[in-house]
Parts: sequence; C-alpha cells; structure tokens
Amino acid sequence: MGTPGIGIGNVSVRGVSLSEVTLVVEVIVENGNPVPIPVQAIDFDILVFSGDCERTVAHGHHGSRSIPRGTSTLEIPVVIQNSEALGAIRDLILERSMDIRVCGGARVGLGIVSYTLPINEAKRITL
Repeated sequence: MGTPGIGIGNVSVRGVSLSEVTLVVEVIVENGNPVPIPVQAIDFDILVFSGDCERTVAHGHHGSRSIPRGTSTLEIPVVIQNSEALGAIRDLILERSMDIRVCGGARVGLGIVSYTLPINEAKRITL
C-alpha cells in the first residue's frame, strides 16, 4: 500500500458578520492505492497572520471516512468567532482578503498500522 497524498484546495468564505467568519476548507486526498483507505480523522487549525506572528483562530475537524481510489475532495466548514478574530475580520472586510495558514494532519490507517499525514499550507482568502 502506498502513502496517500493530502493537501488544501480552495479556502472560501461562506459568510461574514460582525461576530464571525464562516470558511469552507477543501481538503484533497489522493489515494493511488487499488483499494479504499480508512481515514480516522482530519484535524487542523486555522492561523491568521497579524504583523510578524501567527495566531490560531479556529479549529476544523472531519471524522472517520473511507477514501476511495483516486482524488476525493472533502469540504469542511470552519467558524472563526469574533473573540478570536477581530483583526482577521477587519482585514477581510477592509482589504477584501486575509492570509491564513492551515496546519494539522489526517490520521490514516487502522490501529498500529496508522500514521499521520501532515498538513501545513498558507492560503490567501479573498472576497
């Protein structure tokens, strides 16, 4: 069995209000194996850039799933609440864009034959 690939596709804005930003993160899984692979969980954090530092503003999660052979795209909604995201919401509304980083991983396999595929990608979201 080969190691599947994982990456981030589009990160789009589903909604913006004064209290939160709702994003949809596309997680793309490439399974080159002839059989489906079990994914136990996909977990990631959304970090926003603020000056010279990054800070975590939200967490995304997708539960157990069997990924068929080929390319699968999973859409995972993530809500950034006002208390974590005042600066990010301001940047998104005023500048019509926001830079983020998606960091985490997907736990693939079963039991002692499982491993984590890392996710670490920077993206720019635009309105």
